[in-house]
Amino acid sequence: MKSNIIHIVVRIVILILSWILALPMAYSYLDYTAPDRRCGTGDSALIIFLITLFSFLWFIAMIIEAIILNKKKKIVKRNINLIIIGCLAILFLICTLLP
Repeated sequence: MKSNIIHIVVRIVILILSWILALPMAYSYLDYTAPDRRCGTGDSALIIFLITLFSFLWFIAMIIEAIILNKKKKIVKRNINLIIIGCLAILFLICTLLP
């Protein structure tokens, strides 16, 4: 039971750290030295794009890990991975469908 909780926490921490990593990467692409820089929409679009990209890579890694766990007969951890993926996918869908 304790190893399952650690499994969940580690996966969620990795996802949050990847989101945090997306912010400095997005800010590094911005050109603050340009005198006529007024593109706030492009700035937020880049941040959203990088967070989405890192989330997609995390989803793929979780699916690959679920396949590996299935082959190792660790069914509980595989199910935990699939539940986390499903919950996050539903959360993303809800957030994108809200006005």
